[in-house]
Amino acid sequence: MGLSIVHGIIENHSGFITVDSVVEQGSTFQIYLPIIEKAENKPELFPAGKNSPKKRTDSVCR
Repeated sequence: MGLSIVHGIIENHSGFITVDSVVEQGSTFQIYLPIIEKAENKPELFPAGKNSPKKRTDSVCR
């Protein structure tokens, strides 16, 4: 996905993106989304267990 598409998606969800860039070392993009309270009687999208998404902490550098 292009950055402009990602930016649009994040803004549509009331979030924002920050970027830190160092010449010849790469850039780090951080995405911030608001926390929402869990609705009652609504099933979890990813119930706890082996199919839960993993937190990613990796970086992409060129």
